[in-house]
Amino acid sequence: TMCQQLGGEVGTSEDKEFGRAFIDITEDCALFDGVWAKDNMQARIDFAYRANHVLLMAAKAITKAYYGVQQKYSYMTGCSKGGHAGVMSAQRYPNDFDGIIARDPTINYTKVNVLRCGDTTLAVYDKEWNVLLDASKTPLIQQAVMDYCDDKDGLKDGLISDPRKCDFDPKTIQCGQPGVGPDCLTATETQALIDLYSPILDENGKEIYAGQPLGSEMAWPAWALPTRADDKIYAYKAYTEYLKYFAFRKAPGIDFDPRDFDYNRDKGQLADMSHVFDADNPDMRDFRDSGNKLMVLHGWADPAVPPNATIEWYEMVSNTMGGRDQIHDYMRLFLMPGLNHCDGGVGPETFEALSLLEDWVENGNAPDMMMTNKLFQGEVERTRPVYPYPLEAKYKGRGSIDDAKNFEPFDPTK
Repeated sequence: TMCQQLGGEVGTSEDKEFGRAFIDITEDCALFDGVWAKDNMQARIDFAYRANHVLLMAAKAITKAYYGVQQKYSYMTGCSKGGHAGVMSAQRYPNDFDGIIARDPTINYTKVNVLRCGDTTLAVYDKEWNVLLDASKTPLIQQAVMDYCDDKDGLKDGLISDPRKCDFDPKTIQCGQPGVGPDCLTATETQALIDLYSPILDENGKEIYAGQPLGSEMAWPAWALPTRADDKIYAYKAYTEYLKYFAFRKAPGIDFDPRDFDYNRDKGQLADMSHVFDADNPDMRDFRDSGNKLMVLHGWADPAVPPNATIEWYEMVSNTMGGRDQIHDYMRLFLMPGLNHCDGGVGPETFEALSLLEDWVENGNAPDMMMTNKLFQGEVERTRPVYPYPLEAKYKGRGSIDDAKNFEPFDPTK
């Protein structure tokens, strides 16, 4: 989530006579060096939200100068910090983009880095940074979770459609338990796994952030579980760099020990920078009034940014802005089973969201369904519809489970 997101791709699509300026906010998750942000407020502001606005102004000027005409529409898409950039743009610069696709967004940037990345780190390392659970156990965990959770949605298809419906107990694969074979977890490893899945609680026992979603395990190596004993996971790097250089107005710097930080004790010190970095404001009146459109996409198997956090923000927006029927005019959320952070996973991972967004913006046709595809060696082996939250894709009971036509929308809230 601390990935570089300022490098983007700017251009114009040529299918409608220079009709669109398009910015793709990309990311490189190998970049976790945050020293540039140390006591540099302007750099932090640029990183948080201003750079994308300035980039768009430059892109529009370049487009007009090169082609001699101004573009008709402007679009933005990005994932992770790029998804955060899309939501932030909708909130701070609501008139910048006609349409935005925000994928797996780090909406509450502070909590993602401090709580989610921090909790992941503290779950898999002890106080001396010795590894408690490593990536070699991933296949065991993943298979056990899939075996137990797969059919909780009524269909055994290799997908966990909504991890919230499953109550998998890590102790069922702990060594010494009845029916558990030699491939198992020690008591220490089991506790680490319990800690990874468990939500984060405040001092009063109230949940303040979600745990790892069931079904995300295949993406844990390197991100949440070290592949070697001397490795530090990506979550550790995001957590420690954020605390050293981003979280506080006065950065503590390179010598800061993250083990000295306690969220419940120190959360008041995060307020200044949270105001800069967090895109969790539920008041979307300015974006609504702009007439522009926002599609939010999130993978149910995201190990970096829990989908529950995006759902919580979406519900806050809904409650603030008059209900789902009202916000569906300009904002829709699509939750994608089996999709990891930005790409990969066991679920259908390719989709065409941009054409849906263009049709919504330019023709007024709101996206009531997004088709997704699972590819194998370049060939489509499964298609599956995804409907706007809270709707789910329900199997009709006949026909191939790999064919989207055999599914229909279902509202689990009714």
